[in-house]
Amino acid sequence: MSDDDDMINIHDSAWFKEILASITPGKALRAYRTNRRFTQLEIAKLCGVSASKVAAMEKDKSPITKIMAKRLASVLKCPPERFMPTS
Repeated sequence: MSDDDDMINIHDSAWFKEILASITPGKALRAYRTNRRFTQLEIAKLCGVSASKVAAMEKDKSPITKIMAKRLASVLKCPPERFMPTS
């Protein structure tokens, strides 16, 4: 790397902040679930809710509570903050 190359922290970039703001808790849930190859029914059973509840959470029609975020995080092996709104 030359002295002319500037390094920036991606987390400080406008692009990253815009992308992060567009990821809703429901979109994050769907991304983690599909990445781990779980069905909505499988996640529902592991978290003690119905598959329709998981579908509603993924569509951001049903909020993800802190307790549910912790359950999801445990099953999906990620931080619970991934399923909480960013503000």
